[in-house]
Amino acid sequence: MPGPGRDTAGWTTPATPMNGAAKVTGFADGFGWPFLDDLDGYDRQALARMADGQQCDPQGCERGGAD
Repeated sequence: MPGPGRDTAGWTTPATPMNGAAKVTGFADGFGWPFLDDLDGYDRQALARMADGQQCDPQGCERGGAD
């Protein structure tokens, strides 16, 4: 579970992305685990955008996450 004081209110709103990246980021953050550290390049950028509630690719989703 998230650490003390971690804001989880946005996890259950309709605006929460269906990909779940924001939830996983919050979960990892609550335990102090690295989330993006093992990624680089496009994957790191895409996952960071998704965790921020954006599409994986600013040009449009091609992997089904926007469906």
